[in-house]
Amino acid sequence: MEDLAQLFQLLSEPVRLDLLGILHHGEQCVCKLYEALNLPQSTVSRHLALLRNAGLVAARRKGTWMHYRLAPELWRSDWRNVLKPILRDVAGRMDPTGTKTNDCSLAARGRSRKHAATEA
Repeated sequence: MEDLAQLFQLLSEPVRLDLLGILHHGEQCVCKLYEALNLPQSTVSRHLALLRNAGLVAARRKGTWMHYRLAPELWRSDWRNVLKPILRDVAGRMDPTGTKTNDCSLAARGRSRKHAATEA
């Protein structure tokens, strides 16, 4: 049960859900991920490290950049059935560039309010 609680804790962060949604469309360079999410590279890297440590994503270095992908071969067996429908839903709301296909995401609302406040 602790493993499942850990999974839900990981998925409770909207930025991590957005990352998984983008990666559901295929491998991406970290530079594309932080551009797509309009977040600092350090923030995106921190969330990716958590996902990587949990075995949800895998990384490979290409030159100076890290490239990330979903790693279903590493997923714990009890996580698979939970993750598949969640990832389909999240990926359905995002295209491969990280653009939301609708604006109902908590992460999108939070970022748009934050950016509106800093631009004013």
